[in-house]
Amino acid sequence: MTGTRLATLVSVFLVILLLLEPVAKGERKQSGPENLVRPETREGRQGERKQSGPENLVRPETREGRQGERKQSGPENLMRPETREGRQGERKQSEPENLVRPETREGRQGERKQSEPENLVRPETREGRQGERKQSEPENLVRPESREGRQGERKQSGPENLVRPETREGRQKGEARVLILHPIYAGSHELGLRRFGEELMRRGHQVTQVRWRSSKTSQVTSPVQVVTLSPNNSDLRYPYMHRDGTFHPPTAMLWERPRRLWQVPLNVFSVVGAHCLTLLGDAALFTHLYQANFTVALVDVIANECSLALAHRLGLPVVAFWGFSFQGGEAKAMGVFQSPAIVPAFMSDVGAEMGFRERVWNTLMSLAESALIAYHLSNTDYYIQRLAPHVPLSHQLLREVEAVLVHSHWLLDHAKLMPPHVQYLGCIQCGPPAPLPHPLHAWMNGSGEAGVILFSLGYTGFEASAVPGEVMGAFLNAFARLQQRVLLRFNPALLPTTPDNVMVMDWLPQHDILGHPKTVLFVSHCGQSGMNEAVYHGVPLVAVPIFADQGDNARRVAERGLGVAVDKTEISEERIYSAITTVLRDPKYRQTARRFSRLWKDEVEAGESGLEVAVRWVEKVHNHGRLTHLRLPGAHLSFLQYFAIDVAALLAVVVLLPLCLVHHCVCRRCFKRELLGPSGMSSKLKVN
Repeated sequence: MTGTRLATLVSVFLVILLLLEPVAKGERKQSGPENLVRPETREGRQGERKQSGPENLVRPETREGRQGERKQSGPENLMRPETREGRQGERKQSEPENLVRPETREGRQGERKQSEPENLVRPETREGRQGERKQSEPENLVRPESREGRQGERKQSGPENLVRPETREGRQKGEARVLILHPIYAGSHELGLRRFGEELMRRGHQVTQVRWRSSKTSQVTSPVQVVTLSPNNSDLRYPYMHRDGTFHPPTAMLWERPRRLWQVPLNVFSVVGAHCLTLLGDAALFTHLYQANFTVALVDVIANECSLALAHRLGLPVVAFWGFSFQGGEAKAMGVFQSPAIVPAFMSDVGAEMGFRERVWNTLMSLAESALIAYHLSNTDYYIQRLAPHVPLSHQLLREVEAVLVHSHWLLDHAKLMPPHVQYLGCIQCGPPAPLPHPLHAWMNGSGEAGVILFSLGYTGFEASAVPGEVMGAFLNAFARLQQRVLLRFNPALLPTTPDNVMVMDWLPQHDILGHPKTVLFVSHCGQSGMNEAVYHGVPLVAVPIFADQGDNARRVAERGLGVAVDKTEISEERIYSAITTVLRDPKYRQTARRFSRLWKDEVEAGESGLEVAVRWVEKVHNHGRLTHLRLPGAHLSFLQYFAIDVAALLAVVVLLPLCLVHHCVCRRCFKRELLGPSGMSSKLKVN
């Protein structure tokens, strides 16, 4: 009896779970047309003017006979323009054609503006106009921010807003106007995407790059128009910034703290406020960007959801740039599921073939990663709700990007399931090396058969003054014992003495040096760009990861046989010397690197380079707008729905409930028979 009741209770619990799961999830459809009209919220409101949703297309009979009624801004108005002629002074309805014919409004002083996109983002120009009748702009159709509790449903005015760039000037000529948007600190991504922008301009497009002032900001000589922003930090409310808004990356902390996800200081996320308030709260900036008439936004999406919100307000389709292997919280938010059993979590330092203990560790890291990205997105959503309440929230903005350009190659990443709109580029800056300056070229050629070792700790998180003295001492002592010449990227002023075989340069052409035939080894922090360049040119590595994804990269370098890894906590003269000599003396590392280089270059010669692939996708989005057919259809599903756990629960109930009932009936009959005995009398009565 106890087992039967327990099975029955389990079945009932599964039924309750199945019924409550959609409610707990808040399972309101995000992108369907029904959200535009929400008819369920209109019931009982007699005489209320209907919104211009798609249902108006199929119920024209409800409009007949309503003489003098102000027409709704629905699609049916597009078919009856003749009813508007001659109505002088009549308040224009926000019909879709008004969105694409702004040139017909020029010069009409004092005329009430049609529902152009700037109205979406300049609510401050409307303050104080009490009683003003709002135009039936597309965003008014959904304005879910006025309906509290509808999380994630802040839709703009339907899909047509994302495909309006073809109405902008220049589209007829095939000329794209690309807006590059970075997070508040982009590091090497700023350099790479500017190089990408220069290629777009060479092909006849126009490019504007919006960057942020940091301690690494320098003068730019480029055909790309560069706009430099800085937040207002006069009251020092934001950490890691001066009063003038100049951002200083905490490079010293990167050496002091272990390379773990939970070591990321939470006050780093407070700079999201500086980023969002400047991008979304500056009306003059928006006006400048809107008047530039961009057609595509190229967004570096690492911690940059407010740039997605800005692109949405401008009505631009988005091509996302991801500067790492495609894993982590943003990838999950974009609807790409990655099982922790086979896909290493961000900053987990594990490989693809994991044992039980590594799978446990990777699962915990995946959960920590999800918690961290949820915290970040909640901060971002606060500012989006405050500054642009009609714009969707971060998860939806991430899911709605038209393409994701991943700055990595499958040679350097683990195979994983990807939707077709996620494209691995390889390396956008890789190609034939340019000739080196004569003094440097002569120095490298003078290295003889031993060759040259290149040393660089990167750009994004590197400051020479932040590197501990004992670390650089260990490297220099190890280099002094080598036959090879060493080209060291560092501040010469911080190294009063250097070995005879070492040349120190504050800046050097890394890509071109790696492509030089005398380069035999790259001692690197193992950032994504440097790793791409080394493997593309067939140079093995000694990886010394410092922070973020560099540990994951170093693990893949070691697994692929492209080099060895040295943890920053293990740096010593002997450890560095041993790692370098191991790679130089064992030919397998050089052979593997050259093989990977041939594979990579064969792909480029037979098809397209990474730069050409990136250009093709930007042009595709520019020419065709939304590419929703390439997205995963189940991105909106909950965990229970994605793995069909709700279906499994239903099937379990369907199977188990009848079995439990049968078992209960049979057991009850058997118990009754045993109680009465063969003669029909109770066995206890017989004993008595």
